[in-house]
Amino acid sequence: PGRTRGGDQGRIAFVYSGQGPQWWAMGRELLTAEPVFRDAILTCDRLLRAHADWSLLEELQASEKDSRMHQPAIAQPAIFCLQVALTSLWASWGVAPGAVVGHSVGEAAAAWAGGVLSLEEALRVIFHRGRCMQLVPATGRMLAVGLGETAAREHLAACQGRVEIAAFNGPESLTLAGDAEALAAIEEALQARDVFCRPLRVNYAFHSRHMDGVQDE
Repeated sequence: PGRTRGGDQGRIAFVYSGQGPQWWAMGRELLTAEPVFRDAILTCDRLLRAHADWSLLEELQASEKDSRMHQPAIAQPAIFCLQVALTSLWASWGVAPGAVVGHSVGEAAAAWAGGVLSLEEALRVIFHRGRCMQLVPATGRMLAVGLGETAAREHLAACQGRVEIAAFNGPESLTLAGDAEALAAIEEALQARDVFCRPLRVNYAFHSRHMDGVQDE
């Protein structure tokens, strides 16, 4: 609930996010001001070159006009590497998690942070994850909504399978994914009722049947 109790130190958990909050200039100040952060990015850049024909460092430093952070093949590895660099920076300050969890793209970072995957393994996973997801036509959208499951399914019923629940974030917090037009109609209906809703910065319906076409790949 956002309240602390006196004397309760507790332990720290790191939650690694998925695609959506990325933006073209993310991490730029830390690249300049924090050597540990920059070294981690450079390490990721070097290891990523075993799979990618593009430079992570160049993509992170691109202008807003030239940025490709809207493309899953670029954004997903970049988000992962940013999370690795932040974790490394906090570790240099003596801040380490007692537990880690990740959603979507963040699952790879959590697997690395928890020692399940090496950095090389996690980079290979996240590179191919982004590459495969970009093979899907960019015709979907995602919408974060302040609804519980029952209320959300009432809206989905009218969409005839064109929208589905992509993520259960909390009892009254879901992410919907599906066809752009159907999601726009749901967004309009929720805004009219003053219910929280916010489109994610993605042109794909991740965690939905839109992704079925790349399963074999």
